[in-house]
Amino acid sequence: MSTRPRRTTRPTKPVVAPAPKAGPSSVVNLSHLLHNPKSAITRLEITDILNAETWLLLDEDARATLSTLLPPTAFDGYINTVDSSHPSLQNAISNPQIVDPNAMDTSSLDAPAPSTSNTGITARGETTASSGSDLPLSFTANLDFSVFKDAHFVSAAHTFQDHIYSGWKTDAHAAKVQKYEDGIRDGSLAAPWKDDVWEREHAPVPLGKNAGDAANVTFGDLLAGGALLVGDVLSYRRNFSVIDIAVEKDCVIEAIHPNTSSMSVLMPAGDTKNLPPSLLTKTPGAISESDTSIRRTNVTSPTNLETAILDVDTRVPRDKRPNGNAWKCLTVWRWSSNGTASASEQFGRESYGTLFYVRGCFYQDM
Repeated sequence: MSTRPRRTTRPTKPVVAPAPKAGPSSVVNLSHLLHNPKSAITRLEITDILNAETWLLLDEDARATLSTLLPPTAFDGYINTVDSSHPSLQNAISNPQIVDPNAMDTSSLDAPAPSTSNTGITARGETTASSGSDLPLSFTANLDFSVFKDAHFVSAAHTFQDHIYSGWKTDAHAAKVQKYEDGIRDGSLAAPWKDDVWEREHAPVPLGKNAGDAANVTFGDLLAGGALLVGDVLSYRRNFSVIDIAVEKDCVIEAIHPNTSSMSVLMPAGDTKNLPPSLLTKTPGAISESDTSIRRTNVTSPTNLETAILDVDTRVPRDKRPNGNAWKCLTVWRWSSNGTASASEQFGRESYGTLFYVRGCFYQDM
C-alpha cells in the first residue's frame, strides 16, 4: 500500500453558457430600416415590399391604420364628387330656375346645412359627406390593389427609397435642415441666388498666355465653325532676333475647304509686306496665272501658313527658324459691319485679334 498522501479531489464547477445578448427591439429595427442609408430597404426592389400580397398578410388593425395614409381614390367605393363650395353647385342651389344643358343634374339637391363635415355631390346627383381625413370603415376592406402598380405610387415609393439611401432620413440630416430653416426664418442665413450660383460655377476662363482647354480646338474647327471667313486678311509679324530680321506679310483668304480642313490664301511674293489694292476689295479680281507678284498656297494650320510665308520671303533660312507659336503671330482683320474704316482699322477691316485670341473666343462660345 502506498504511503503517499491522498490528493484532495476538488469538485468541478459546471460550465455555464453565457446568456445571449438581448437583440435590438422592434422599434430600433424599424428606425434602422426607415432611416439608415445602409438599410436593407435600399437594396431591394420596393415593389417587392409594397404590393397586394404584402397587404393581405397584415392584420385588420394594421390595414385600418395604413388606410388612413392612402387617398380616397385608392378604394373601390370612391365616387367622384363636387365640393359644396364649387360654383356650379352654388349656382344650382341659389338659382334653381337656371338650367344649363351642360351642367350635372342637381335638381334633387337641397341647400346644404352648415356642418363641419365636407359635403359634396356625386356625378349621379347624390350628396356625400366625410369627416376630415378619416375614411369610411368600408373603404378599408375594399382597397383597389391596382394602386400598388400605379405609376405615381411606384414613383413616390422609389423617391422615398432614394431618400433613405442618400441619408436624408437620418437625424443628422434632419438637424441640418432644421438649422437651415431656422436660419432662413431669423435672417442669419440666406439662400444664394440661382443665377449667382450658375455664374460662379461657370465662370469664363480668362484668355491669358496659356491656351488651356482651348488648345483642343483645331484649325479645322475654326474653318468649319465660321471663325475665319473668305476675305479675311491675316497679318503675319515675327521678329527673328538671332539674325535681326523682322518679317511682316499680309495674306488674304481666297477660299475655305471645310472638307479638307484647309484654306487657300494669296500673299505678295518676296519680302513685300502689303497686298495690292485689287485684292483688298470686297470683290477682288481674278489672279492671272502669269502674275508672279502674287503667290497662292493651300494651308492646313497656322504653322503651315507661317512656313509658307517664310519660304516666300526667303530671308530666314530654315535652320534659323526657332520654334514659336504661330497662333500668336497672325492677326485677323475682317470687314467692319458698317463698311467704313476708322483710325484703328486697316484694309477697310477691323481687328479681331490674333488667331490665338480668336481660338479662345471660339472655345468659350462652343
